[in-house]
Amino acid sequence: MKKIQKNYVSGCNIAFGWFLFLTIGISACTQSTSKTYGRFQQLEGHWQATGSVEMNLRIQQAKDSSIVGAVYSHSRADTSYIESFVIFVQQGRVYYSEGTTTDTAASLPLKKSVSGKVVFENLHTDYPNRVIFKWNADSTCSIQKENGRGNKVIGFQMKRN
Repeated sequence: MKKIQKNYVSGCNIAFGWFLFLTIGISACTQSTSKTYGRFQQLEGHWQATGSVEMNLRIQQAKDSSIVGAVYSHSRADTSYIESFVIFVQQGRVYYSEGTTTDTAASLPLKKSVSGKVVFENLHTDYPNRVIFKWNADSTCSIQKENGRGNKVIGFQMKRN
């Protein structure tokens, strides 16, 4: 009888250990999502390209769970709209999408988030397959788009206006 009771207690400890592991893991993912999304809120405002290309970027929060951005150029006589994007949270995950769609199938989910660098990637979508945001504190930001092999790179270095 003692042996059966000991195995039962050991099984309960293992089950409790897995429950604790999953609970901590899920809560860590939630904190990571809100932390990553919060980083993009730091980028709100107007940005201007530092190179010879006259590009501008405007990032603003649209809703509680989405941030929209527009990249455009200024010429002396006219403003040309280039493209827009949205960063949104859906079902606990952060996504990047070109245009204004929040369809997760056509979007790039967050793949990596470390201090000052966020990578979105989906190898099953049309170009771009990867979008990388890098920023240094509050003054500089770069956005880079590329295909799945890491070539066909388009990128801009930006400074805050």
